[in-house]
Amino acid sequence: MISNHRVTASPRHRVNLNQQPTGFDHTPGRPKLLNLCNYLERFSDACHYELYKIQGLPIGSGEVESAHRYIPQKRLKIPGATWHANNINPMLALRVIRANEWWSEFWTHLIEKKLA
Repeated sequence: MISNHRVTASPRHRVNLNQQPTGFDHTPGRPKLLNLCNYLERFSDACHYELYKIQGLPIGSGEVESAHRYIPQKRLKIPGATWHANNINPMLALRVIRANEWWSEFWTHLIEKKLA
């Protein structure tokens, strides 16, 4: 079973589909597994889960999904609001900065950059 395999994205533990159990090649879940493996390969430089755990950072999707509801959606789903494609990402960036309590550092950095 796949559940017996540890999936990581570190260079030492690359996902190798050739090591999956015999008979797995023709199961309905194979395309999804291939997509997952390709995703992990593409973003392996961002998947340092052991380091994130040591630092006490969340790695599960629960907190991300929860944050998705109150950071971008609360602002984007205001009744009657319309958004232009050029305005969405800068607005979302400011919402993330505020949610992470980086607001004062952001403005300090921006002012220093303008004055330099």
